[in-house]
Amino acid sequence: MGKNRTCVVNCVAHGYHLKVEVNGIDIGIKGGKDETKRIFADESPVTPQLPKHLKNLACIRRGENHFKVTFTRLTKRKDAKLMVELKRASQIGTDKFAVRIEDRLNETMEVTHMFWMG
Repeated sequence: MGKNRTCVVNCVAHGYHLKVEVNGIDIGIKGGKDETKRIFADESPVTPQLPKHLKNLACIRRGENHFKVTFTRLTKRKDAKLMVELKRASQIGTDKFAVRIEDRLNETMEVTHMFWMG
């Protein structure tokens, strides 16, 4: 495994319920606050040593990966905001995918993104 096969998922989800999945694995971001998770390769040498509650963070595969955000706005407050950002380290710098959404109350929406890891 190359040392650059890690990503950071940053979320600002005030007034939102949120679910973030990588390759169909829920990485444990629920919304309602600011959250950050570091995810890494499923074949990392540290994966077998991880506590059970962190094993879901070893979800990046070699090749094509799928990033999915499902969210519902829970409040009409104007200060409700949603931002989800996937940053990945690469040999060429940092690639970034970000979602900023204005949506309707109680409407559940989904955004997907594909990224490649060598």
